[in-house]
Amino acid sequence: MLLKNNKKALLALYLIFIHVLVILCFVYPELPVKAGHKLGLTSIDLSMQRFYLRMKSYYFRQDKALTKEAILFIGDSHIQGLPVLEITNNGVNYGIGGDTTSGVKARLSDYQSIRSAEVVVLAIGINDLLSGHSGEYVENTIIQIVKSILPKAYVLISEIHPVDEKLLGVKGLNTTILEINQKLRHFCMEDERLQCTGIGAKLMNGAGQLSSSFHIGDGLHLNSAGNKLWIEKLKIQIIKIKGRRDEPIQ
Repeated sequence: MLLKNNKKALLALYLIFIHVLVILCFVYPELPVKAGHKLGLTSIDLSMQRFYLRMKSYYFRQDKALTKEAILFIGDSHIQGLPVLEITNNGVNYGIGGDTTSGVKARLSDYQSIRSAEVVVLAIGINDLLSGHSGEYVENTIIQIVKSILPKAYVLISEIHPVDEKLLGVKGLNTTILEINQKLRHFCMEDERLQCTGIGAKLMNGAGQLSSSFHIGDGLHLNSAGNKLWIEKLKIQIIKIKGRRDEPIQ
């Protein structure tokens, strides 16, 4: 009888614990990630996660307020650090530092403005490569993203910029980037509403690396000189696309 009562008490305590845990996870959604981080079960940087979620929420609210056709710039830190109003006066920046192709793919549904956008400029993929994803994975995911946008808007793919492999401590990355960009250019030939552009050749030094003249010192992010080249290239391509929008997209 005592054993039976003890089992009932333990079951009751277990159920209470589960309910409390569920409530805590609901009130503090970061708790499971934080616990996993403390136990060494995950390497997620919580500050980056909070930043990402804040930016995602901010852009979601911003998109709800857009009332006119816009040119949307979607991507990672390359886009986030780009002064898009220097490219076009109706540019809207939806770049999030650290984002990946899967991240962009997941947040596209947040942006109702894609349906009325003049152009969607997409620049993404380098963080996937730096985290170990294959070139094929990056290429395929970018194509999936583009295909989900194309029925609604014209798309301008900005090719992945080269990097300084020595500063980043990697080898062969620029070869993979060149292969991805080449395949994306080929893909862009399949639809007149799709364009690819890149400034990789201008950014590289004689050794085929991102020139120190064009990055901020980390071998990855463009400085003002690099961004100036990129801005001018994007301006030209966007003007070309606008000239092809005489007929509405069916």
